[in-house]
Amino acid sequence: MLPSHNKPPHEMATYVLAVPGFIKVGRTTHIMRRLKALQTGSPHRIEIVGYMAGDHEGRIHATLVSGGVQRAEGEWFVDGDNARGLLRAFGIVGHQPSLATYRVAGVFD
Repeated sequence: MLPSHNKPPHEMATYVLAVPGFIKVGRTTHIMRRLKALQTGSPHRIEIVGYMAGDHEGRIHATLVSGGVQRAEGEWFVDGDNARGLLRAFGIVGHQPSLATYRVAGVFD
């Protein structure tokens, strides 16, 4: 195992998480660590509903807002058919590479 200062950088990924009634769009290099951190402060089970390689957070936020999806707070938006449709059109919900692809890149470590 490499010392931590010699580890290769993890690939940035953009994710969509959901709790009942809300979705969150964010970015991270460690999706599972981010999910665990958010889950600690949430009374609801948080689910990963979409992800894609690269930093697309700002563009997805803008797509949701311009598409009429109500922003709840910060990176959280009101969930619904409109939001999910916009996310599918963007390509982040639906036809993603398998989780194994991201595990190889270290995003899920």
